[in-house]
Amino acid sequence: MRLGNPTGLAPATARARPRPPAPPRPARIKVVYDRDTNPLEGRLIENESLVWRQPVLLPTDIPGWNRPGAWPEAVSAPLDLVALAIGPAVSVRDLGSGDEFARFEVPDTWPTAVEFIPNSDLLAVGYEDGQVLLWPLWKPEQRPPTPAELDRLWADLAGTPAEAARANPVLLAHPRVALANLANRVYGLAAPSAEQIDRWLAQLSDPRFGVREQASRSLSLHLDLTEPAIREVLAVSRSPEVRQRLEAVLASRGQLETAGEVARLIRVVGILERIGTPEAGKLLVRVARGSGPSAKRAEDALVRLRDRAKASG
Repeated sequence: MRLGNPTGLAPATARARPRPPAPPRPARIKVVYDRDTNPLEGRLIENESLVWRQPVLLPTDIPGWNRPGAWPEAVSAPLDLVALAIGPAVSVRDLGSGDEFARFEVPDTWPTAVEFIPNSDLLAVGYEDGQVLLWPLWKPEQRPPTPAELDRLWADLAGTPAEAARANPVLLAHPRVALANLANRVYGLAAPSAEQIDRWLAQLSDPRFGVREQASRSLSLHLDLTEPAIREVLAVSRSPEVRQRLEAVLASRGQLETAGEVARLIRVVGILERIGTPEAGKLLVRVARGSGPSAKRAEDALVRLRDRAKASG
């Protein structure tokens, strides 16, 4: 077994950048490959709903009839990354969006197996010639971030996956600094009251498009609490648009936010789980006591941390 070097271990080549926090598009999402049209698709396991579709880069000399029906794959323990051995390369992608953030390739040999190493940021890749390489997914920053840099990283966590990717390696490389900073920032998403839910439902008929859009988004973000009221209104509403919006909200179950406060909390949950200390666990409890998908993610992370502690004795 050798340690792969994403900065240029000859003859292997690799492209890696900081791991995107992902939005934890957990085990409810599966990755599907269609060899005829050649895309990768992320689909919800429970109903096959399409979450994302991304193209696959393959050598031009692999015709459709000679492509496999599936590729070797592995999902990281926090359920935010998927690694796929696609043709001659290993593609590491964000499970929530399908975006590729790392790619590893060794000339003249094809990967035949991939696996994330537990409690680390290494990816093990087996090749057809018998060698096994360990690829580090990112290189940590050496200098602790300044307060101003921490402010920027906090803002990045609520941005696009590319923006959020800047925060993970820095915060994970300096867990004490990260926890001290996050302790004053991280709280669970406030649960809406029954009155607030009724207000959102009423706003679906508002003449202003922006108000209707925000109401739909709010109902979706708190679907764990809003679903009973949504179904009650759906059963009696005669408005085609209201019914369409409510059905879209219900169909959004399991899809992750890509930007905003909810995405930031989900990404923070992934960071806290990787840090895994008692202090990190306390912050996870804060998030778990809130509402929305971030609370569910925090609950799942706490269960995995407890199981990990029991397994280690």
